[in-house]
Amino acid sequence: MQYRSDRQIVESLLPVRLWATVIAEGIDQPDSEDARTLLTCLAHAQEEVVAGLSPRKAEAIVRRARRAVEIAKEPFVEAKAAVAKFGLCVFYFLDCLRKNGAFGLVDGSPLDSAVTAILAPEGTLTEFANIPKVDASAQKQARHMLTALQREGYFAQVVWA
Repeated sequence: MQYRSDRQIVESLLPVRLWATVIAEGIDQPDSEDARTLLTCLAHAQEEVVAGLSPRKAEAIVRRARRAVEIAKEPFVEAKAAVAKFGLCVFYFLDCLRKNGAFGLVDGSPLDSAVTAILAPEGTLTEFANIPKVDASAQKQARHMLTALQREGYFAQVVWA
């Protein structure tokens, strides 16, 4: 197994934690089958990222990722923005990471299953993406999200793309 620094593991976990936040805070019916399925997929994706770490180390990594997510979502909380706008911002942020080779989805993985469901054509994120002003704002906020996370030491090699 290749060595991964704590920072690299947190960076790998951030997409999972960002989507988990979108689902946990934005789903209309948290006890629905769909919500449970999505959260289960995201829990499995998180387990994949921290696999092989001691329980204590895994907990520390998850705490660091949660703190980074809090930093990323702080402007949205302050602005009392819709969770769907935060979700759209997460989409653009992760797309930037993908374009830089810092993130990718493995077909059929738990995270791929969750993201496919989250980005369903009939979903709220798609509706928000179809509103030009909201979409442009989400893209701008995604750039700010990258900058905020880079100030924390994450994704230093990534340039906005």
